[in-house]
Amino acid sequence: MLLIGRVTMLHQNRYEIKEVLSDKGGMGLTFKGTDNNLSREVVIKTLRPEHIQDPEEAKKFWSLFRDEAIYQARLNYPYIAQIYDYYEENEAGFIVLEYAEGKSLDNFSELFNPSKENLDETLLVIEQIIKGVIYAHEKGIIHRDLKPENILYDKQKKLVKIIDFGLAKIKEAIPRPHTVYQWGTKGYFAPERYEGLDQIGITFDTEEKTDYYSLGVIFFELLTGLKPYMEIKEVLSKEIRRISSFRNDINTELDELIFSLMQIKPHERLGSLESLLNAVRKHIKLGYKPGVLINRIRDNNQLRDPIHGYINFSDEEKLVINHPVFQRLRRIKQLSTTYLTYPGATHDRFAHSMGVMHVGTKIFDEVIRKNSNSLEWDNEEVNKQRQMLRLASLLHDIGHAPFSHVGDGLFPTSIPNHERMAEYLIKQTELKDIIDRIGSQNGGFSHKEIAGLIVGNYKSSYRLIREIFSSQLDADKMDYLLRDSRMTGVNYGNFDMGHLIRSINIDYQLDNDPILGVDKSGVHALEGLILARYFMFTQVYFHRTRRIYDKILEKIMYNILPSNQIPSDINDFLKWDDHKVFEVIKNDQTSLWNKMFYTRNHPKLLFELFPHVNDEDKKFAEHIKSVLTQKGFNDNELIIDNIQHPPIRFSDEEGNPLIRILEKNGVANSVNKYSSILSSLNDPIYIFRVYAGEGIMADVKKIIEEETKHV
Repeated sequence: MLLIGRVTMLHQNRYEIKEVLSDKGGMGLTFKGTDNNLSREVVIKTLRPEHIQDPEEAKKFWSLFRDEAIYQARLNYPYIAQIYDYYEENEAGFIVLEYAEGKSLDNFSELFNPSKENLDETLLVIEQIIKGVIYAHEKGIIHRDLKPENILYDKQKKLVKIIDFGLAKIKEAIPRPHTVYQWGTKGYFAPERYEGLDQIGITFDTEEKTDYYSLGVIFFELLTGLKPYMEIKEVLSKEIRRISSFRNDINTELDELIFSLMQIKPHERLGSLESLLNAVRKHIKLGYKPGVLINRIRDNNQLRDPIHGYINFSDEEKLVINHPVFQRLRRIKQLSTTYLTYPGATHDRFAHSMGVMHVGTKIFDEVIRKNSNSLEWDNEEVNKQRQMLRLASLLHDIGHAPFSHVGDGLFPTSIPNHERMAEYLIKQTELKDIIDRIGSQNGGFSHKEIAGLIVGNYKSSYRLIREIFSSQLDADKMDYLLRDSRMTGVNYGNFDMGHLIRSINIDYQLDNDPILGVDKSGVHALEGLILARYFMFTQVYFHRTRRIYDKILEKIMYNILPSNQIPSDINDFLKWDDHKVFEVIKNDQTSLWNKMFYTRNHPKLLFELFPHVNDEDKKFAEHIKSVLTQKGFNDNELIIDNIQHPPIRFSDEEGNPLIRILEKNGVANSVNKYSSILSSLNDPIYIFRVYAGEGIMADVKKIIEEETKHV
């Protein structure tokens, strides 16, 4: 038993306890002592005796305690308290650590919400903390309880020491799908450590990201003097606050990076701490440099989204959102008939369009933050283009036919696709007046310019915002991949959107107009996006059951639409949505197509070539199609699905990179140069499928088998 009231000798009289340093009622006891062998002051830690009465509990606690010593012994760094020794004596374990001069951060009020004169000292503290955590993570150690009380500061030496890795855990090779233990301190530990929040989309990512969140809270508290949250309900209900809301002498880059540490969803947090470290160093070296001021959306209105959390929009944007043209998107499924295979896929174009606006704004703010000087845009131009981007992103899908892309081939020649229909709706409805009014208040733009952005007819000075919502690397893909993956219940569409957005930059090498690129450091995040797209197409979007029902539904819509095409009259167009199509199907079972769809009695797959096919197989597919067509089977018994879907293109016809990877020296190269994985995916996805009804199934199967023998 430890004798607290008087000097106690330990470990064959080597260590002498002098005083109690920590006795706050937790599971541990911490003492200041002396190492008599080496004549130096040390810290000695052990567990409270009352915690080790139960044999099973004792086993767990001592195992954790021993692990702490083993793990932290790997850490030999100026900003982390060093482990000197571990021993067990009288059925108790003891860790001997470096004694660090100084007190915990919460004892230095001048470091919190510092004056302009003291700001550099606070930033120096932040820099050392970041360095210490980066080093620990590189060694595979996660702190899991970062807070001001576990960071010592020697004011005389201006030196930080991170202490108490008592809850540290060696990071796992494969991240856990959920968190079991809620270790850590309230107000500082990450939301994903609470059980049950995966039900609202807050799922575990990596152990490092939990430390990132704690750092964000600590740095916010240091620079503002305020704690952003205390209770988990505040984390979930409050908008994440920026340091710039409380002080005006922090550079935009540093403000945004600390903001990204505190994102509720782990995958939206900063990808690594290196960029934050560089931003802190830059601020210390160069001081505050005012950037272009981006007007934040007056968040009078919020929408809770399962993918992005809260989506903010202004009162002016609310007029667009509440317009019947936009509200119709609530009745247009994002993934057409995918819900027949993946029952959760009932989400709509409304949610997707809101998501594209949200993600597009994040991309815009990121590239402006990095390039406010080189762009040479004044505040008015920045805020004008930001608002134009938000409106174009919001309205880009309003022209979709019922069941989204199923109706792509049914538009009239006068309005040949959904983009042109969106243009038509903007120009011919009250939307034009709403947009013109918003434009007059934001730098002066018109509804015609928003419509032009959607159809690809725009001024070269708007090229950047067009690329943000419609390009090979755009907010549209980022949203639909994450959204479709979540709603279908698959993981194929997941990628690190936060890291990717923070890697997006601007390149000027093509015609001197700013275009999107990705910093070389973001290549792996870009790989994640493109791989996610590939897997979603092969496993979900081109699923054989979804494809057959898309084909059936296309036949149904052709038969039931006036003049066999999407109506060009606006009032008629707005009446046609998924609900109306399904109502017609339900009420008219005399049609074989309608009955087939309603009863789910579709032709069955007999033959397939998918997803990558060589030239010989393509010739064979054409031959099979020709032979079966000549047999004269009814088209409601034999359905052939044959398409070739283009991949994401990395270069144009002249070899110019379409997805530009940016070196630090400004040189842009195609992604092929940096990723052999993506180079191997740069082929189209090919589908050749033969479906047959029960009445002809045997005949079709026999024909295919006979033709196969001749190959």
